[in-house]
Amino acid sequence: MSRPQKKDHRNKKREVYYSQSELEQLQKDFAQSSCKTVSQYIRHLSLKSPFDIYRNSSFDAFVEEMILLRKEMEDIVKKISLTTENQLRLLQIHEEIKLSINKMIDLCMLI
Repeated sequence: MSRPQKKDHRNKKREVYYSQSELEQLQKDFAQSSCKTVSQYIRHLSLKSPFDIYRNSSFDAFVEEMILLRKEMEDIVKKISLTTENQLRLLQIHEEIKLSINKMIDLCMLI
């Protein structure tokens, strides 16, 4: 007499948040599927063949360059020995540039 095979229990959970329109679309698509439950439908979609993510390589290069620029600026600030007044102004300029770089990156992430 053979032993029954051990069933793979589902005991791990992931949460996904949907907007109202996304949820309505999910419900509509689920209704047209042959799946018995929404969980089964979502599991089927998420485990289906992998999907492609297209990245903007020029944006990635820009971000890498900005990171290097920020590191170089920090190194320069650390190495320069100036009068206290000049050093404070240099630090202020450094912070302004750093904020500008971060704003540019944030704006690019919205695209």
